Amino acid sequence: SFALGAKSLSRYEFRYRLVEAHDLQVSHDPFTFVPNPKYPQELQPRDRTRAADQAQVITFAAKLNTEALLTEFHSIDRGAPIIGKDLITESGNGRVMAIQRAITEHPEEYRKYLDALKEAVPKFAIPLTYLAKFKQPVLVRERLTKVDRATFGKEANLGTSLGTSPVETAVMDASLLRLQD
Repeated sequence: SFALGAKSLSRYEFRYRLVEAHDLQVSHDPFTFVPNPKYPQELQPRDRTRAADQAQVITFAAKLNTEALLTEFHSIDRGAPIIGKDLITESGNGRVMAIQRAITEHPEEYRKYLDALKEAVPKFAIPLTYLAKFKQPVLVRERLTKVDRATFGKEANLGTSLGTSPVETAVMDASLLRLQD
């Protein structure tokens, strides 16, 4: 599959795959919002300690929007989360955190996600029989295009529906300007 960048219109190549929810590395703990020491924090331009960011994850977990998670948008800022080969979430930390949280706190919402996933996997060239091998599967896009991961993460966060703080926006814009020089 492919997706276009949020601002640069760069084209990125991906492959869809299923992974266990607990294997995905996210920037912050989905319950406490404490930074994950295993996650390279330079890949997360968002301040997940902000109340608005936390509320977004909590709300999304309580009512998982399967359409938003399983639709091919050809965009890096929405759809199935994007990961590197090392299972580090590069775009969609909030989405992954919401899924991880829903598994524990809202199992009925995760069950709806699983039901929708069963319907969706054939569209992504994943055999339905493969899905049965997972306990808590999540559909992700594994990035195949070589990128500077920190820059990619910043670009992916430019088009998010949750507004960035003025400081976050300034940092991301300055980073992108340096790349264009």
